[in-house]
Amino acid sequence: MSNVADFRKLPSSGSNALYVNSDGQILSGQQLAGAPRPFKSIDFQWTTSGVTCYAAQKYTKAGGGNQDNQFNELERLLRNFQGRTNNGVALIVLVDGAYYDQARLARLQGLVRLQSPRSYVASVNNLHTLLEEIAGMN
Repeated sequence: MSNVADFRKLPSSGSNALYVNSDGQILSGQQLAGAPRPFKSIDFQWTTSGVTCYAAQKYTKAGGGNQDNQFNELERLLRNFQGRTNNGVALIVLVDGAYYDQARLARLQGLVRLQSPRSYVASVNNLHTLLEEIAGMN
């Protein structure tokens, strides 16, 4: 995508994995040291028009116990990001699959941060449009 630079797939665990802590700060597993890990690590990182974008992605086919736990992880991730104060960063939660019906999407959308630094909930199919929006803000 033309609005993406320096794309990286991040490790899902270990000292180089990235997490959003309860204050909205993005920390590595190493920076967390002995502290408990926040629930969901970030999957991807890239830059769009000077904004560092972090993304967590879930594709979930149908409902059930484990899928509900994954949904709860995304809710906590968005809640944690609410506490972020430093600008120049965006959090994008990419959700796809039949599990993400209108009610679940509405719950996640209700947790997005509407002022800078912003967070977003989108389908991977809408990512290009979303990145154009982010680029247009800067």
